[in-house]
Amino acid sequence: MRIIDYNNLKIGKQAFSSGSFGKIYECLYNGSIYAYKEFEDATFLHGKKQKLNGISKIDEDFLVTPRFWIKKDGKTSGYLTRLLNGKDLAFLEEYDLRYKVQILDNIKQEIKKMHSYGIIHSDISSSNIIMENSIPYFIDFDNCSYNNSPIKISDGSDITQEFIKKYGVIKELDIFLFNLLTFELVNECNYNLIRKNIMLNNYGLFDNSTSKEICESFFLEGEIPEKRFLIDKIK
Repeated sequence: MRIIDYNNLKIGKQAFSSGSFGKIYECLYNGSIYAYKEFEDATFLHGKKQKLNGISKIDEDFLVTPRFWIKKDGKTSGYLTRLLNGKDLAFLEEYDLRYKVQILDNIKQEIKKMHSYGIIHSDISSSNIIMENSIPYFIDFDNCSYNNSPIKISDGSDITQEFIKKYGVIKELDIFLFNLLTFELVNECNYNLIRKNIMLNNYGLFDNSTSKEICESFFLEGEIPEKRFLIDKIK
């Protein structure tokens, strides 16, 4: 990716959401509007530039990947991506079940395509999928694995770290995280209470035998990880 000097940007307002390791701003560069992600700790990008350069070359609209590196005070401070004017996936709870299932099925197809390019996102959550004009877009590939590149495990969520310690960094990690997200949105269940609900036999709309098997995999007790998508099993 090409390197741009920070002083060539016209920085606007801070975006509606920011990552845990940095802030996101709207900005103007060369007549176009972008999202500028600036990291509070410049060392966060160490070991990540090569894979981000690689995925930036993938021509898929649903992957919102870095386009330009930004240099500030002699250091790489962040990058520019396409700016989305939408809401994160948490707002999907406001819609009816048929629409939710349609969107979640579209996301499933995107995950499978992402895997075909050698990308394991590793941080699939409602905040990292943005809905714009009823189309889901994936953002935040900072800690992804690309063509078997390593990820920084400590930068992952607690549930991600738990999966990796059990099974490693494999594509089923994304399926696991997406299945949790599917349960959360379809059943309108607090994400942090999903496993408690399963322990109490509260499966919501996933009350058939196959769905229950997938939900039981949330406890990561099986010898092999779950490969099935929960969204496929809804009645």
